[in-house]
Amino acid sequence: MWECCQCLNVKTGNSDYCEVCGHNKCSACFETQIPDSITNENEQLYYFELKKLAKSDRPPSPVELASLKTFQKELDISIKRAKEIVKISDVKIAVRSFYFDKNTSSIGEPKISDKKIIKKKTPKIKIPKEAT
Repeated sequence: MWECCQCLNVKTGNSDYCEVCGHNKCSACFETQIPDSITNENEQLYYFELKKLAKSDRPPSPVELASLKTFQKELDISIKRAKEIVKISDVKIAVRSFYFDKNTSSIGEPKISDKKIIKKKTPKIKIPKEAT
C-alpha cells in the first residue's frame, strides 16, 4: 500500500501511478507492506497510518496522536484490535497513545476522578489608593 505525495491518496492499489491524479510513484511517496495477518481493509488503513506516523524520527505530536485516534474511531477498530495492530507493526512509540481507552478523557490524560484535584486560587490584585 502506498500514498501519493501529490494528492495524499492511499487507495492506489498495486499500480505504479496514482489512480486519482496520475502521479507516478516516486521516492517521496510513502509505501509500506501490509502483513498477511491484517486482512480487513479498515485495519490495513489503520496499520498504514500507524507506520506512517512512526516513520518520523521525532516523537509524534499530540495533534498527530489525536488524528490517529480519530482515524481509529472512524474506521471502527476496537481497542483490543488496535493493540494487536500496534504489536504487529512493531512501533516503538508509547502503546497507550494509539488507541481509545474508556479510562481516558483525552490523549493520555486520566479521568478527572483519577486525578488529584488542585484548586488554584486566583491572585488578588491590589490597586494602590493613589490610583483611584
